[in-house]
Amino acid sequence: MTDLIAPWPVTKAGRRALERSVRAMLGHTVEGAQYLFPASSDHVERRHFAGFDEVDMGVELLTAAGGVFSVFWYMEGFNEGLAVARGTPAPLADRHLTALTVSDTVEWRRISGNPITAVGLAWHVPNENCPEAVWALRLMLRDAPSLVIALGEAHEVRQITYIPDSLVVIFDEAVARNYHIPASAQSSWGGLV
Repeated sequence: MTDLIAPWPVTKAGRRALERSVRAMLGHTVEGAQYLFPASSDHVERRHFAGFDEVDMGVELLTAAGGVFSVFWYMEGFNEGLAVARGTPAPLADRHLTALTVSDTVEWRRISGNPITAVGLAWHVPNENCPEAVWALRLMLRDAPSLVIALGEAHEVRQITYIPDSLVVIFDEAVARNYHIPASAQSSWGGLV
């Protein structure tokens, strides 16, 4: 059973509730990760670029306590955002997904074993008449570089560009601070909550 944290609260109270839910990640130790792809995908492989990875559907953060935080793109009509679900997700087949374990990559090995010490969010207004929504999540770790998961994809020149139905996992602070989208005053580095 998972607890979905929708990315677009429509009231100030809703925004505070979303921020409280994301802060629930604090103290959890990241032990591994897997990238999610559609079950029908012919290309279930890591797409790594200088300072970041591109991911089709989502990222599952595996914790030392056996829990899972799933971070994925989420759309409803013109609303576009980055959603977080915590708890035990349904089996991949039930979600029409397949996973690629990336825990053994250099970047994820640096993160493994580190508790989350702070979280940050970046907000945007994706389309006219839409509520403000989360588009990037930053995880600060005790003895490892921060990690940012944001809406986006690799552009032809290996830069990140905004797209609402793909994710980037950014391992390099400079890359995260320099990734801006037109609908947000914040870079993907965001602000602490």
